[in-house]
Formats: sequence, C-alpha cells, structure tokens
Amino acid sequence: MTAPVLTTERLVLRQTGEDDLDAHMALFNTPAVTQHLGGVQSRARIAGGWAMPTKRCAP
Repeated sequence: MTAPVLTTERLVLRQTGEDDLDAHMALFNTPAVTQHLGGVQSRARIAGGWAMPTKRCAP
C-alpha cells in the first residue's frame, strides 16, 4: 500500500523515508532539541526507529 501524499501550492506532506535521515539528524538530533528526550542518539538508533511501524494513540 502506498502512503498518502497531500500536495498544495506551497506544501507537500508525505511519509518520511530513508532519504530524509540526514536532514532529520541535522535538525532534530542536537543537544538543545534532545536534552529532555534522552540526549543525542546514534545514527543507527535513529534509523532503526524509522523502520518501526507507526502507531496511533487512542483518543
């Protein structure tokens, strides 16, 4: 099944993929961002988490 993609004139919302890992590491895996989330994580740990299926939270 293909993940849905929402496109407007200014925005494309899509599921993240392996090609997004470098940008994710640069933006979000910094000491300032992760200080309350267990600290900076290794690339392997972040990549491994992306392989897990997403879960929806119960309302």
